[in-house]
Amino acid sequence: MIFLKDHTFIRNDSIFIKLDAIKKIADHLFRYLPEIDKGKNKGKELADTTIARLLRNGFRSNPFFSIGPFIPVTLVKDKSITEKYFTNGIKSVTSSVGGLDITSLADGMAKFLVERVKEELSIAFFDQFKNDLKKYPDLQTLFPYTYDVLMAIDSEIYNFTAYIDILREAFLKDFQLIIPDIRKLVEKPMYRDYFNNNPQLYSIIQVAFQVVDDYQLGVYPGDIIMHLADMDASILNPIDPNMKPSLQVLNLFIQSVRSKTSDQYIVPFDSIRKNLLNDSIAFKIYLGLIYQKSKIKGITFICDNSPVDFCNVLDSAYIQAEKRVIMLKRYKHIIEEIISLDENVQQALLIISEKDKPPDNKLGYKDYFCFYNASLNFIEYVGDIPVSIGMDTPYKFNWGKNKSTFFFVVDKLGEIYLDINEIKYGPAILNAAFVYDTIFSEHVGNKKNKAFNTGTLIIKYGNFAAAVSKAETSDQVKQVIESVALPAGSSRIKRECAFNIALNAYVSGYWGKEKFTFTENNIKMHQIRNTAGLTAPIGIAFSKSSDYPFGKKWRSSYSIFASVIDLGAFTSFRFRDTINNAQPKVTIENIFSPGLYIIYGIPRTPISIGGGWQYGPSLRKIESSAATIEPKQYTKWCLFIGVDIPILNFYTKPKK
Repeated sequence: MIFLKDHTFIRNDSIFIKLDAIKKIADHLFRYLPEIDKGKNKGKELADTTIARLLRNGFRSNPFFSIGPFIPVTLVKDKSITEKYFTNGIKSVTSSVGGLDITSLADGMAKFLVERVKEELSIAFFDQFKNDLKKYPDLQTLFPYTYDVLMAIDSEIYNFTAYIDILREAFLKDFQLIIPDIRKLVEKPMYRDYFNNNPQLYSIIQVAFQVVDDYQLGVYPGDIIMHLADMDASILNPIDPNMKPSLQVLNLFIQSVRSKTSDQYIVPFDSIRKNLLNDSIAFKIYLGLIYQKSKIKGITFICDNSPVDFCNVLDSAYIQAEKRVIMLKRYKHIIEEIISLDENVQQALLIISEKDKPPDNKLGYKDYFCFYNASLNFIEYVGDIPVSIGMDTPYKFNWGKNKSTFFFVVDKLGEIYLDINEIKYGPAILNAAFVYDTIFSEHVGNKKNKAFNTGTLIIKYGNFAAAVSKAETSDQVKQVIESVALPAGSSRIKRECAFNIALNAYVSGYWGKEKFTFTENNIKMHQIRNTAGLTAPIGIAFSKSSDYPFGKKWRSSYSIFASVIDLGAFTSFRFRDTINNAQPKVTIENIFSPGLYIIYGIPRTPISIGGGWQYGPSLRKIESSAATIEPKQYTKWCLFIGVDIPILNFYTKPKK
C-alpha cells in the first residue's frame, strides 16, 4: 500500500499514476485483477497506454479506486501547470497537442505583432498627415513641397518607406522657405477680412518682417531703427500711435552720435563723455540741435488722444529750473544707454569676426544668437522712449498694449532665421507655431475655424519632418516614425469591403472580470476578481463594413471574432525587450484561449474596441528566464481597445 501511495497521487477523487512509475506498480495492481492473464501480459512487456487501459478497466467498478489518466512526473512536480486542466470539449482539443513546445513559434509571432502594430500606426500617421494637409489650407501654405509629394503618393501611402527620400527633400525645401511661406500665409485673400478686423496683428507681422529682412541682409541695428522710423505711419499706428514718434526720437539720438568712420557705428564713449556729457554748455547746444531736428521732422506723440509735439515735451521739461537738471540727466542717460547697447553689438560682431577665420572657423549657433540678441536689445530700447521723455512733464505717454506682442513676434521670426541657417529645424518649427498662434490669435481662439488646430499640427508634423531630415540611416528614420506615429487610420480592409474573413490579431489593452474555478476540500469553488493588462488574441474574424452612423467617408466595421490562442504575455515582453532570445519553455496548452468577441472598428483608424468572453490562457507573464503559469482554471469577460492586425485574408467580398 505504501509503495502504491508513493507512486500515485489523488485529484478530484481519482487516483493518478505517475508515468515513470506505471511499469513499477503494474505487477502490484495486477495481483488484484485475477481476470488478467499475467502469463501473456507481463507488465514490463506492455506499452504504457495498454497498462493504463487495463488498470482503468479493471478498477472501473471499485468505488474507492477510480484510476485516472497517467501523468508525466515532470508535470507533477510543477503544480502550477498540472493543476490547470481543460474540461469537456476544451480538454479533448488539447489533450493530443497540449504538451508541444511552441516557445519559438509564439515568440516569433509576438515579434511580428509588435512590428505590425508599429507599422500600422506609422501608416496611419502618414495617412493622417496627408488628410490634415488637405483639410487645413494653412498647412499647405507652410509645407507646400511636402503637400505636393504626399498628394502625388496618394493611395500608395501604405508604401511610404519607398518615398521617404523624396519626402526628406520636400521637408528640407519647406524648412528653407518657412519665413517666405509665413509671409504668403498672411497675404492670402482668405485672411483679408480677418486682418481688416485685426489691423494691429497685420501691422505687427509686417513690421517684424521688415526687421528680419534687414537682419538677413546684414543691416546694422541702428540702421534698422532708422528704416522703421521712416515707415509709413499707417503701418505703425495700428500697433500703437506712439510707436512711430518713439522710433523717430530714438533714431535722432542714434544718428546724432553716429561715427563718420566705417570701423564703428557710434563715436567712442570716451569721446562722447569728454566732449558732450561732461560739458554742460556743449550738452545744452546738443539738445538744442535735437530740438531743431524734431521741429523739422514734426515728431508728434499722442497723449490722452491729443497730439503733442516732441518740442513741447522738451520745452516743458526745460522751462522750470528745478526740473532742468533732472531732464538733462535723463537725456544723458538715454545717450549712455544707446552707447552701451551698441557696444554689446560691437562685441558680438568682434567675436564672430575672430572666430570666422581659417583654419579653425569655430563659429557656432551661440555666437550668431548672441549677435542677434544684442541687436534685438538695441531695437527694443525704443519701447522705453515714451516713458523716459514723458517723465516729470505734464504728458504721460503710453506704448504698452501691443509692445510685448510686437517684440515677441520679431524675436521668434529672427530665431527662425537663425535656426534654419544652423540646421536646427525642431526649434524653427516651434517658433513658427508661436508666430502663427500669435498672429492668428483671434482666429485660433475660435474652435469653429480651421486655424484652431493648425498651431498644434505645425509642431506635430514639423517636429516629425525635422527629425526625419536629420536621420542618417533607414533605421533612424524608422525610429523617428515609431516615436511620433499616432493612431489615425490605415487598417481599412474591414471598413472598405462588404464582408471579410481573416486570420486576425488584436493587440490591445483590456479591463474586465476573471472567474476562477478550482476544488478545495473536495468542494468546487469559484472566485471573481478584476483584471487589466495587455492581450493579443489570435483567431478568425468575420467582418462587415458599415456606413452607420457617420456616412461613407467615415466607414466603420463590425466583427465577430473567435479567438484560439492569446499571446498577450509574449507580446508584452517583446514591447519591453526586442533583443533577448532566452525564453522559458511554453506549450500550446499554456496559450490556448478560445473566446468570442463583438468588435467595432473605428473609422479611419487601425484602432478597434470590443468586448466578449475568453477562456483565459494559463500563461500570465513572460520574463527572460521564467514564465508565470496560472494554476487555476479561469474565464474572463472584458472590454478592450487596441490595434487591429489582419494576418491572413481568407475571403473578401468587395462592395458593389
